[in-house]
Amino acid sequence: MKKIVSLSSAISDFLKDYDKELWAELMISQNWSKIGGRRKFNSLKIRKGTLKISTYDSTLRNFLLNQKNMILERINKEILGENLVSDIQIFSLEVPIFKRFSTKIRTSDSERVKGQKDKNK
Repeated sequence: MKKIVSLSSAISDFLKDYDKELWAELMISQNWSKIGGRRKFNSLKIRKGTLKISTYDSTLRNFLLNQKNMILERINKEILGENLVSDIQIFSLEVPIFKRFSTKIRTSDSERVKGQKDKNK
């Protein structure tokens, strides 16, 4: 008699056997709330035992830098159950200037004058 398993656990078991680093990336991203809470990362990769995280969030970056050993312990013991991650590298992404402001930035005086004329009409 065959054992019936859910599709997600079957895929997880396959990935664990096929590519442990890919499986670890999947498990870490699924359980991120246990590590980083609500803080969001942009991308997460594991290469040769190094967890590489890129983020716009400066609070996440500071959290990862200050709590590096605790995070490594949580990842290896609680989430993965084995020592796959030995180091963390954080890559900070800069937010483009046009995404920092909700209003349009005018570049010349003629556009400013044009905008004032439109308001007066």
